[in-house]
Amino acid sequence: EGPDAELRRQLSSAVDRGRTDAIQALLLKAQQEGLQGPEVRRARDALLSAEAVDSNKRTSELIETAIESDDYWKLQAAMQAVIGSGLGPEQASRLKQAMRTHKTRSDASRELRRAAQARDAARLRTAIEGALKVHIKEEDVKRARDGLRALQAREQARNELSRAMQAEDMALLKSAVQTAERAGLGDRAP
Repeated sequence: EGPDAELRRQLSSAVDRGRTDAIQALLLKAQQEGLQGPEVRRARDALLSAEAVDSNKRTSELIETAIESDDYWKLQAAMQAVIGSGLGPEQASRLKQAMRTHKTRSDASRELRRAAQARDAARLRTAIEGALKVHIKEEDVKRARDGLRALQAREQARNELSRAMQAEDMALLKSAVQTAERAGLGDRAP
């Protein structure tokens, strides 16, 4: 009973030290030799427990990565991993909140684009305020602000042209036409 006793001792030692690589190798050896008993069961339980901890750790990392990415599909994949791993309602709740935030940001971004396409300064100003509240990408806000400035410049040029035509002053009209051209008043879009 010498070799079996040595293998049992090695299994117990590997379990006590938490060495999953050694446990795996020793369990394989125990299986090949037909060894059974409390040490083998304890080693299998320790290995399963370590694998569960490792799986939960990977799932937690997946959750963090998905939340930071603000990517709908990554959030969906993380939710499936949470459901599959049984991590619990706390993690699922965090992901649901991240999904709601993502939807809010997507809606705000969509409204920015629609307001800019409609060339409606008041709507665009409101959309920019909404976008800032939900922290959408700075580049999207900058693009919308640039569009708003262009719309405002066009409106100002339009008003200046109107005043110059009413005043019937050629110098004022010439200046208004130049301002309108700089503002792109003759162009199709801001």
